[in-house]
Amino acid sequence: MIYHNKEILKQKKIISKLAKYCSFSERSSFDIKKKLFDWKIHNNHDEIISHLIENDYINEERYAIAYSIGKFNTKKWGKQKIYNNLKVKGIDNELILKSLDEIPENIYLETISELILKKFKNIKEKNIFKKNAKIVRFLMQKGFESDLIWQQIKKNIQND
Repeated sequence: MIYHNKEILKQKKIISKLAKYCSFSERSSFDIKKKLFDWKIHNNHDEIISHLIENDYINEERYAIAYSIGKFNTKKWGKQKIYNNLKVKGIDNELILKSLDEIPENIYLETISELILKKFKNIKEKNIFKKNAKIVRFLMQKGFESDLIWQQIKKNIQND
C-alpha cells in the first residue's frame, strides 16, 4: 500500500513538472515523451500525456500552428521543412496542413524574394545560371518549393 501511494505521489509530481514545462511554451506529445525519456521515466507515458491533454496543457493543433509560424518567422523555414519536422514529431497530417495555411501567402512569397535578393548579393559567382542554381539549392534546403523559388527568381532577378 505504501509503495502504491509513493508511485501516485511521484506521478503527480511528474505531471506537475510537465504542466509547468508546457506552460512556458507549446509542446507536443512527442516533446513530452522525449522529456520523460530524458528523465528516465519509462512507464505510464500514455496516462501522463492523456492527463496533460485533458487539462489542455497539450494541444496538438495549437502546437502545430505555433511551431509553423515560429519556424517561418524566426528561422525563415519553408513549408516543406516545417511539414517534415512536424511529421517527425507525430503531428497529424490534417493539423500540419491547417497550420501551414496560417502562414500568409503574400508574406511567404515576400520572404522567398528577400532571401533570393540577399543570397544573390552574397554569391560571388559571375555565371548567372550557376548563381541561380546556388540560390535554388539554398532555398530548397530551407524548405521552400522549387516552383515558387523559380517564380520569384524570374520576378526579382530577371537575369540581370
